[in-house]
Amino acid sequence: MLTSGDIVVIADGIVVRFEVSKCVWTYMASICIVYFVTLSLFPGIESEIISCRLGSWMPVVLIAVFNLFDFVGKVRVIMLVCSHINATPALSYYSPAPRVGGIKR
Repeated sequence: MLTSGDIVVIADGIVVRFEVSKCVWTYMASICIVYFVTLSLFPGIESEIISCRLGSWMPVVLIAVFNLFDFVGKVRVIMLVCSHINATPALSYYSPAPRVGGIKR
């Protein structure tokens, strides 16, 4: 059962998300457009592209390159997240001491 305090917390969370989305709506729209165009063209229209040099191998090459860089992008994100998780304790250990009024403690 939801209490009035729970409802207030949920409402505050919705307001905060709305405020953030007002700041980043252009980025959200561009990501949606990129996904829409990518999923519209891949692999249906892409498989119809014929090359003078590669002939019928062109769709295979395009799909392989797309999948390769999709994989590279996903692995890169995983590596960045793992390196950040591993580096966080070290970075917090070597952080400078807090300053109060410009004087180092």
